[in-house]
Amino acid sequence: MDDIKSVKWVSLKQAVEILTRAHEKVFLANVGPIALKAAKQSAREKSNKPWVYNKGARRGQSARVAPTAHCAVRAA
Repeated sequence: MDDIKSVKWVSLKQAVEILTRAHEKVFLANVGPIALKAAKQSAREKSNKPWVYNKGARRGQSARVAPTAHCAVRAA
């Protein structure tokens, strides 16, 4: 996908109007609202989840995390 230079976020309605092929419009018009509803529900569920790691407790300020190879920040 090297041919993609930029992305413009538009509303679902605008996205359907922009499409030129009928089958793409029908697909997005039918699947789009379902996908948006699922994403909204997923976001709600994530915000309501209790802390599941470390028996529900958050790590203290003093807890250290080992740096990884892809980490851009170096530990002092």
